[in-house]
Amino acid sequence: MPDLLKLTGAVEHMTFVKADGRLVLAASRSQGVELRSVPDNEVVAVLGTRIAAHSVARLPGRDGASDRLVVGGADGAVRLYDPATGDEVDIQVIGDSAVQDVAVATLSDGRYVIVAVHDDGISLWDRRDETVTLLPGSGGAGNIRPFKACSFFVAEQQWLAGAYNDNSLVVWNLHDAEWEPLARFPRAHTGQIWSLIAVDAPESRYVIASGSSDGTIKLWTPDPGDVLTPTRTLIEATTVRRLRFIRDAEVPLLVTASAGGGVSLWRFDGPTDRPLREITRHLGEVWALACATTADGGVVIASGGLQGTVEMTPLQTDLVTDLTARDLFAARGTVWAGAGGIASSGRHYIAVGGVDQRMHILDPEVAQAAFDPHASAPQPLSVRAHDGTIRAMITAGTALDPHLITGSADRRVRDWDPGSGALRADLPMHHQGEVWALASFLKDGRLHVASGGADGSVRICGLRDGDEASVLIGDCGAVNAVVAVPHGDSALLTVASTRGVRVVDAEVPDQVTVLASHQISAACDLDDGDRHQVVTARTDGETCLVEYVDPVARSIAPGFRYTMSSAQISALSTARIGQEMLIFAGFDDGQVMVWQTDGTPVGKPVRCGRSTVRALGVVEVAAGETGRTMTRPALFAADDDGHVRLWPIATVGLLRSGGSIGSGVRPASLLLQDQPTDLDALARDGLIDTIHAVLMAENTKPPVVVGVHAPWGQGKSSVLRQLRAKLDPAGAKASAADTAVEETHELVPAREGGRRWGMLWRVPPLRRLRVWWRGGAVRTRLTRAWAWRQIAGPEGGDRPLAYEMRPTATAREAGNAAITVWFNPWMYEKPDQVWAGLTREILTAVTDRLPGPQRERLWFDLNLRRTDPAGMRRRILSSYIPRTLVGMLISLVVAVIVVMGVVAVGVAAWNNTDINALIGSSAVIGLTAAWIIGNLLLTSFKQVRGWIAPGVLTRPAADGVAGGADGDGDWKAARDPLESSQRGYLYMLQHDVREVVELATKNSPVIIMVDDLDRCSPPIVADTIEAVNLFLNKAFGDCLFVIALDPATVAAQLETVYDSLRRRAHDDPATFGHLQHTGWRFMEKILDLPIRLPRVQDRAMAAYLDALLDISPGGAAPGGAAPGGSAPRVAAESAAKIP
Repeated sequence: MPDLLKLTGAVEHMTFVKADGRLVLAASRSQGVELRSVPDNEVVAVLGTRIAAHSVARLPGRDGASDRLVVGGADGAVRLYDPATGDEVDIQVIGDSAVQDVAVATLSDGRYVIVAVHDDGISLWDRRDETVTLLPGSGGAGNIRPFKACSFFVAEQQWLAGAYNDNSLVVWNLHDAEWEPLARFPRAHTGQIWSLIAVDAPESRYVIASGSSDGTIKLWTPDPGDVLTPTRTLIEATTVRRLRFIRDAEVPLLVTASAGGGVSLWRFDGPTDRPLREITRHLGEVWALACATTADGGVVIASGGLQGTVEMTPLQTDLVTDLTARDLFAARGTVWAGAGGIASSGRHYIAVGGVDQRMHILDPEVAQAAFDPHASAPQPLSVRAHDGTIRAMITAGTALDPHLITGSADRRVRDWDPGSGALRADLPMHHQGEVWALASFLKDGRLHVASGGADGSVRICGLRDGDEASVLIGDCGAVNAVVAVPHGDSALLTVASTRGVRVVDAEVPDQVTVLASHQISAACDLDDGDRHQVVTARTDGETCLVEYVDPVARSIAPGFRYTMSSAQISALSTARIGQEMLIFAGFDDGQVMVWQTDGTPVGKPVRCGRSTVRALGVVEVAAGETGRTMTRPALFAADDDGHVRLWPIATVGLLRSGGSIGSGVRPASLLLQDQPTDLDALARDGLIDTIHAVLMAENTKPPVVVGVHAPWGQGKSSVLRQLRAKLDPAGAKASAADTAVEETHELVPAREGGRRWGMLWRVPPLRRLRVWWRGGAVRTRLTRAWAWRQIAGPEGGDRPLAYEMRPTATAREAGNAAITVWFNPWMYEKPDQVWAGLTREILTAVTDRLPGPQRERLWFDLNLRRTDPAGMRRRILSSYIPRTLVGMLISLVVAVIVVMGVVAVGVAAWNNTDINALIGSSAVIGLTAAWIIGNLLLTSFKQVRGWIAPGVLTRPAADGVAGGADGDGDWKAARDPLESSQRGYLYMLQHDVREVVELATKNSPVIIMVDDLDRCSPPIVADTIEAVNLFLNKAFGDCLFVIALDPATVAAQLETVYDSLRRRAHDDPATFGHLQHTGWRFMEKILDLPIRLPRVQDRAMAAYLDALLDISPGGAAPGGAAPGGSAPRVAAESAAKIP
């Protein structure tokens, strides 16, 4: 670069702009403005060399155009430059004095105006109208001059704040036609205000920040009374020269530059007396500061000052990001193993293998399609490596003598040349089961391989021809991982298995130390430079519990727990990136997470796919597009769907912004019950809407089981209750209020094809009378005569129901067509009670939706199927016999009258043949007979309630309709499940579950919600799963199930029930190894759609806590219930009031 293009002197101001899509830094000096590349920090152009540039600002380009650079000069003019070409595109003289500061604001019609601060006041340059307007009240008096200005939004209106050299602050509303000052703050600080910036952080309510020579930074929030109020003060302890605002992922941050030379990072909700971290330090005062977000999701902070140097510091929170990820390969089936290394040619490679039994050696620089031997396009090096699934893969040796070792379900371990794919050796390990884990190590200077698998043994063998294998350790459970760390001339092997963690010396195999007994899912080595450790992940039901094993000390130390997700770790890897040692973890939900060794998350999770991540590793890739002389690390992962994905790893400094954003609160004492809630305070409405849409979709054909997965205390019950409120508002409302459920359904005649009888005026009069007499379109007037006629129909289970159950028109309009059944197996102590309890909940939930008379008709018809016809007739006939003392006396009197009348007629007829003499006695007899016949007819048309057992019309009856009250005790379980001693299919069949469910599901979905299954004892869990399985086999109709559970806990409970299978698999893994993990296999069979509760978003959690603590100036916490759906609004309103 020519000498004339090199600017010297102090850097007074700087900003980032975009030029042709590239991010560049514009730094102003006394000789002009220089443009610097990002992140190289090289001068690429110099603008305006004939002026002394005091200030610069960015004018955003519209519709994808490049930005414009606004430059305020010492000559009183404001110039616009095109940073892409360096051309001056516009100029406007503002006044005679130097332009101290420039900014960009937006008027009410959306057009930009340029704000210029000079000695005479604050002016607005409208380029469209070619006007310059001095803001009213912006000029100072005497020696008072404006010094800084910034624009910001309040309630979607553009405001402007100006700082003056008398420490005062003035505010205008630029959307106001008059542009009169809104407020003036005479002593905003006790010293000169050197910096004034806008803060775009709605979650904190701050709108501007001011920095002063008094060593403080004030954060201002809107106030209805005072326009602006300083609600938080940060202490820098030295003059604050410049402020800038950036956003790290979801967290807003403040950057400060001080007269002491330091550039620091602050959290808005962090400590007020110290920064989060110092970014860089200059030798002199820092006068200029700029921040920007980079394309890869990181940030870059530039600073310059009195010494004239410009520092550019790129920082990254997301070490890996999906923005830079690329799909590398797609295998035909699950990829179980992968490894990265360097071949003898010096070329880096990634090798993967899985169910296709092939070993694919990939170039990490080239994306490749699934292997196809018949394709003409270039293919990855692919070798048929085994006769079974490849389950393990490692690299070993050196760059001059590389090895690629594979282990397979065919029980073989093989050594390959990664450059050519040639087989070096078939190692004689002689495993009796699948090989699941491999490790390499040096022993007496020679390379050895250790292997472990389903047979519970770990075997070692040298890679030199003629070496024989030996069993190092046996009977340690299915081995998931083997990790070797150097120890003298040999190595210490850490064996992670389903039966815990063991450490064994490869030189002294008899010295085995058992460090833990819990099941391990993944493990890898961790070399932090000081010592070798082993990172392990637990799968005993805990959420992502990571621990550290020290093989030398033969000890295990707690690591950290990742509680923001219910997913489990399925793969682990570690790597040193710059000065940081990092842990990479793949999860069974397809995500990949990065941690520092202290458990601090690095950025956000990235996603490999939607299935379990099986392989994970770090490999070197080219750093740029021009060649491979420079490399950078990259993370690769492979999953069950065969996807192999690559993420370049950022090598810049890590930006530690900490946890979630929140507002400072005063300490408060608050004790809440751990109870589920019907109100969504954690922003889970999207998940609930998704589950609702899946269940109610027309193409969802029951039976279907949806599992809501999360550990204890993560809100599964609340999600189920909120889902129920969306599916079945009537049922949820009745359950919450503990009242009778609304009658949302009705019975309609099946033969009428759904014809409704609600509008009786459209029905012919005679038929209308008949409908009224019957009690409705479906007869609910159950008389003795009608019951007698029912006996003539088909007997037993062949008797069809003459009606259908449908939602009412009102219920359909209100969204109450679905019927939900809430079942909590945790309420029951014995498995027998589970069946009775589930039966009661189903029958009650369905039949309670019917009106009372129709409910009685349904139970009469169902109980009639169990009724003996002869007994029914006897019961009906016996019902005509009076049962009260008065009735018996009346009957006796009538009988006496009839007898006496007959005798009198006979005597009179014998003694006197005169017909007139017989009329009186005959009349008595006739009237009495008419009374008897009329009474019989009246009794025949009375309803049946008076002569049958009370339970016949409300629940299943053991002896059907004809059963007496004496036999009612056998069926008390229909009312009280705790008195039941029956279970299984026959029990539910006897209680008409199939008939009731089929009746309900013909026109309405029935959703059975099972809660707290993971809290039950193993027998209760097993019986509940068995009951669900009966519905899945369509034994009792088409129902939908939503089950809330912790899958690991339930799987463990099922393992306990089927312990004999587990023991058999352990005793003979070669034959019965597939019977391992019986609990998980049951879970996979039962659950059609497992859904893990996602991590609660930081903003939702902060809003919930704010509302829970009722943030207010007094800081008092409420003693009432948990907040509801208005929590985010309450938090936003109250945060502004925190002192």
